[in-house]
Amino acid sequence: LPSVFIIAARLTLASGLMAPFVWRWHRSALQTLSLRDWGWALLAGSFHAGSLLLLFFSLENTSVLVNGVLRRTSPLWVLLLEILVLHTVFNRRVWAGVGLTLVGTIIVGLGSSSGGSAGARPLLGAVLALLTAFVSAGYLVVGRRIRTQLPFLPYSWIVFTAAALIGWLIVLFRQVPVTGYGWSGFGWILLVTLLTQILGHIPMNAALHHFTATFVSVSTQVAVILGAIFAFFLLAEVPTMLQIAGSLVILVGILLVIKR
Repeated sequence: LPSVFIIAARLTLASGLMAPFVWRWHRSALQTLSLRDWGWALLAGSFHAGSLLLLFFSLENTSVLVNGVLRRTSPLWVLLLEILVLHTVFNRRVWAGVGLTLVGTIIVGLGSSSGGSAGARPLLGAVLALLTAFVSAGYLVVGRRIRTQLPFLPYSWIVFTAAALIGWLIVLFRQVPVTGYGWSGFGWILLVTLLTQILGHIPMNAALHHFTATFVSVSTQVAVILGAIFAFFLLAEVPTMLQIAGSLVILVGILLVIKR
């Protein structure tokens, strides 16, 4: 299945699954939402679509290693954007925690043996990976702004719906086939939808009401550690010393940020 088609389909499926619950329980919240807040929510949807699309465009041009390291600089951009846009004040411990998570991510990346080839256009891929990090940061910061006005379920529905529309526009623009795929492909889309959109992004959007975008962004870096653990138990991939050391650095960084 083409990556762009998977993105558009998973966003559409998530939006469709959520729609009955949103319209039954949160219709009044949508009806009373101001035009300005609608704009913020739609902007978040654009950022969400952009982060997913840029991720795959980057992988088309550079290695998984370069993409992963640059993309995971997102906590730094979240921190800076949250200061500039939301005027949030952070103490030195948070700055240190963000720095450690970035250093840990780089160490894990250097210790990876699965980086693959440099890619057809590595410089373009690297730029797209950095843009992915920045757009992902915008998604979280805007989400933090609008989540004070809108419950997480209707907010997530607006975001997924707007992102799905953008995804289908890219599908049409790139003339990606939308038919001819087997049932196994659609089963994969269903699995990705449940794991990433429903169980991934919805809880993250819910957390933005209670925690800063920086807190949420840094906390998601635990995925690097979990990925190594799953690879060990499911694929029998023994982590290198650099991966173990980097994971410990990431963990310390996360603990610094979440410590109150």
